[in-house]
Amino acid sequence: MKARAALFIAAALAGCAGTGIAVTGDGCLVSKCRVAGAAEGGISMAGNDCDLEKNRATLCASFGFDLQGGQGTLTGNFAVRSGSEGGAGFQVDGAGNTLTGNVAVKCTSDGFSVDGDGNVLARDHASGCSDDGIDIEGGVGT
Repeated sequence: MKARAALFIAAALAGCAGTGIAVTGDGCLVSKCRVAGAAEGGISMAGNDCDLEKNRATLCASFGFDLQGGQGTLTGNFAVRSGSEGGAGFQVDGAGNTLTGNVAVKCTSDGFSVDGDGNVLARDHASGCSDDGIDIEGGVGT
């Protein structure tokens, strides 16, 4: 296992006035966490080489998942009824990130909003979202 700046594993949070989980720093991992009803967003990570694995964000405003940075991975996450106008179930801003097997269901606005060069989406699904299922904002992706 690679060295991590921060680890959140199997945390459960509900009704937060801000963001459910907010992490800043390179090399972080958030895995198997549940956030419900967070007023400002579900799980936010700012840094490079960060990983989000098997998490769930439900009824979170602004976004379900927010990744700001490069070379990160989002794998097997669920955003359900999350996001707001200008937000998304999954917001990604950075280069070289890989999204695999994530699901956005009935999100307000986009299911996935991705901006940056070299991002890869594989087997990600969006269903019943209010705006775009997958919105590539800019950059060159795969």
